[in-house]
Amino acid sequence: MLPDYRVRQRDYLLDILRAITSRLDIAEVLKLVTQAAVDVMSGSAGLITLIDPDGELRLREAIGLPRAMLDTLAAGLARLRVYGAEAVEGETSTALVKGHAAAEATETLEAVLSRLVGQFGVGQYEWIALPLEIGQEVLGKLYVLRRRSGEFSTNDRQVLQSFADQAAVAVNNARLYQQLNAQKQRLDAILESTADGVVIVDGGHHIALWNKAMSNLTGISAAAALGRTFEDVVNVVDKRAGTTLVEAEANGWPLVGASHPLFVEGDIARIDGRPVSVEITFAPIFER
Repeated sequence: MLPDYRVRQRDYLLDILRAITSRLDIAEVLKLVTQAAVDVMSGSAGLITLIDPDGELRLREAIGLPRAMLDTLAAGLARLRVYGAEAVEGETSTALVKGHAAAEATETLEAVLSRLVGQFGVGQYEWIALPLEIGQEVLGKLYVLRRRSGEFSTNDRQVLQSFADQAAVAVNNARLYQQLNAQKQRLDAILESTADGVVIVDGGHHIALWNKAMSNLTGISAAAALGRTFEDVVNVVDKRAGTTLVEAEANGWPLVGASHPLFVEGDIARIDGRPVSVEITFAPIFER
């Protein structure tokens, strides 16, 4: 049977992992991961570095260390460049870095941290540094520091590595969500600023997006259009060419993998009753 403290340690980690994996805000996830790692190791401080998509290693979260030390460490990290899982400082060439192990490269993060601990006089620390990995991809590193009272035990390392493995999944999910949200915001900005009216509807024809050009064209605001069916808001009358969405679907459109856009030309009525001549193109969006 597990000793009581290890049972409590395991249960605490399970609780905090549930809390972490339920969140998608990257800043909140990093703060929870760092605090939990420090707590479970009875540490004094902790920090997380992450590798940005551009290859820069950045300090993303830290607790328990002096602000001046963190500022200096962050400035030092700004000069570190990551190639694969290695970090080096200065102007060392890519070829040199790729051809040498981290120990043979100039200065690693651990060396920077050691120098700063002494420089800022925050006492003697033991630390443990564990990678945050997803498969073969290194996302960054998790560091836990504690006042020197003996080295981290094998059990400490095993517990923290298991936690780091699960935390890496939560960090990765939060980063992916952040990236997708940023892409959505960029796409929304593009659709909102285009001169053409753009509408996105779901499978039941309910309007999910209604851009500014559509509001200008019809006199109907996005707030008034969202959630209503396309046909209720945009009623094509005096059709002169093409096929409406309802007509096309009655004939089996769209077919997955072989669907061409629809085209219809006619008039729609503005909110004030005036007719507006339009050309409408319908294009299907398939979920993968």
